[in-house]
Amino acid sequence: MKAKIALCTLFFLFFCIFRGADSVAAQDFLAGTVLSADIDRMEIELLPVIADQVEGDQRRKRSITARLSAENLVVNGRGERVFPGCVFPGGMVRIWGRMDGDSFIVSDIRGPGGGHGRGDPTGVRRRLQRMGPGYCPGGWQGGRQ
Repeated sequence: MKAKIALCTLFFLFFCIFRGADSVAAQDFLAGTVLSADIDRMEIELLPVIADQVEGDQRRKRSITARLSAENLVVNGRGERVFPGCVFPGGMVRIWGRMDGDSFIVSDIRGPGGGHGRGDPTGVRRRLQRMGPGYCPGGWQGGRQ
């Protein structure tokens, strides 16, 4: 009886491990500049950033066509499906997915990140930037006496 329970437990454990392995499969990553965006074909043409390229390097960059799915689109105020706000010619994007021949199948797309393009809704950044040498919150702008 204990052998059957151990065998079933072992089988269940292997099933869970191998079932979860496909959901965490590695994805390719690309970052680059959007050259064009076609909402009808749900494609963007992307000029990838080459990480090890130094300024003045004359290697030819090749654009890549990225195919999006309906899950990558957002719904605007009129109920229409549109590209996310970061997808416009000249905009920087980061995309995850897989290469399929000459095109890239997108599973996730995001903007440049790191606070780019976001406002300052609380005003904290503005107040912190205003503080410089000699700043005193009481309004007195002098040094030590």
